Amino acid sequence: MNGLLRDAGERGLIELVSSYFECEEEDCAIVKFGGEYLLISSDMLHQKTDFPPQTTPYQMGWSLVAVNLSDIAAMGGKPLFMVNALGLPGDFKIEAFEELLSGINACASRFGVRVIGGDLDSHEEITLTGTVIGISNEGQIVRRSGARVGDLVCVTGNLGSAGGGLRLLENEKDFDRLNPLVKALLEPMPRVEEGLMLSGSGSVTSMTDISDGLSVSLADLARASRVGFKIEEERIPVYSDELLALAWSAGGDYELLFTVVPEKIDELERIVDFTVIGSAVEEGAGDKLSPLGYDHFRRG
Repeated sequence: MNGLLRDAGERGLIELVSSYFECEEEDCAIVKFGGEYLLISSDMLHQKTDFPPQTTPYQMGWSLVAVNLSDIAAMGGKPLFMVNALGLPGDFKIEAFEELLSGINACASRFGVRVIGGDLDSHEEITLTGTVIGISNEGQIVRRSGARVGDLVCVTGNLGSAGGGLRLLENEKDFDRLNPLVKALLEPMPRVEEGLMLSGSGSVTSMTDISDGLSVSLADLARASRVGFKIEEERIPVYSDELLALAWSAGGDYELLFTVVPEKIDELERIVDFTVIGSAVEEGAGDKLSPLGYDHFRRG
């Protein structure tokens, strides 16, 4: 492959990595361990590209844990342990460091995860990397590749919220930190409990999280499952209509996108709160999905 990283884009580079190593294009790595399966995921956050200036150190710590737990949730696993590598400037204040650690502890404790170690280093830019280890039984792991024609397409929560929160921070000097859009951006809530209930139901055929926007997440599922999707845009859940475009393309929502066997939908609705937004159709027969949602190498 010739050219620059930004020419290939994040998805193209992931495919290149997969060609070098024995790893699947899933939300987590899957490792058989005794009679169970380990789910392992790692995510990195940078001050300049991932944290708006209004982000507090507590929210940085919370987000570090949340984005990693979202990957475990996307495969229906139970997160257990976490290690973190923290790169911080030498002039970062001790009080801010304690606040950062408090945010890590708060999110990890909220979801029953033990932080068991990591690394601490000096870095010119705040750079936070987390690795989470979860567990699942083989029969309950939900992959991206299980969707079948006729399955219903569903999402948790409201979409476009984090993108709406970023728009508020960019355009308003005085903003309410309790605004649900701002909270969605600065303190994302990983859908760990929902992921466990969905995987345990036996009704969910494929799943991923929507960290990079609905369009690219649908494209990921469609490619892995070799199906198309027909989405009823008016059914996409948003706080307000002006967030609909952001639901398609903005990153940071960390909701779950999944497909369900139609006969099981009523039963599933009794235990998990979600919205049906469409259905799976033959490959090539559905909506034209853009694979270009949030892309770390094409932000410019």
